[in-house]
Amino acid sequence: MEWTVATPGQLFERFKERYPGKPRVQRPIQANLASGTQEEGPSFSVAPGPARIQLRSGDGRRLLTVGADVAGVVSLRPYEGWEHLKPRFEQDMRDLYGFFGIAEIAGVSARYINRIKIKQVPVNLSDYFHHFAVTAIDSLPFTGGVTGFFYRSELQGSDNTKLALTLASIESEDDTADFLLDIDVIKDESMNLPAAMELIDHLKEQENAVFEALITDQARGLFE
Repeated sequence: MEWTVATPGQLFERFKERYPGKPRVQRPIQANLASGTQEEGPSFSVAPGPARIQLRSGDGRRLLTVGADVAGVVSLRPYEGWEHLKPRFEQDMRDLYGFFGIAEIAGVSARYINRIKIKQVPVNLSDYFHHFAVTAIDSLPFTGGVTGFFYRSELQGSDNTKLALTLASIESEDDTADFLLDIDVIKDESMNLPAAMELIDHLKEQENAVFEALITDQARGLFE
């Protein structure tokens, strides 16, 4: 089945028992950089990306985002827990498989994104994060406080699994120090639905292990 202007409405009808909330249409921004002549140089353009529909539960905490080539099963705070998120992932993927007549999945990822708010200001980063960036900052021959940082790392595993890790400071709306932690464990490999169901547990375990390795006991107390 191809994506048409009618697809978002058809998806809402198909999934409205589990996602009865008002759906949202998302239009991601796509940036393009093209090489040019020596005289003109490269050109940069920004254009709307492919549309996606975000189906929402009645309380807005459980989401299903679907586009022409991507689908994501999402949980927002307060999190429902993996024991509930995984069955929802399996059911939604089975239904999307039938809806679109999908033959194979191009890849699977388990992603954790969180905004971490720390009330104690200023913050000693090493009290909350085990990260090479924190060590590097602390060892700099400069006296002063950190006012902002953004670190992103991409790692390639021996089993063709990738890890994209982002730790950054973000603007706070109150008197707290706010940080973004984004952990994405990805396997770009064609597979059928049963293989994807089996793989997602492995990716989730890796994501959990990375999370536990990154935060200190003091940071862990912020999530309790």
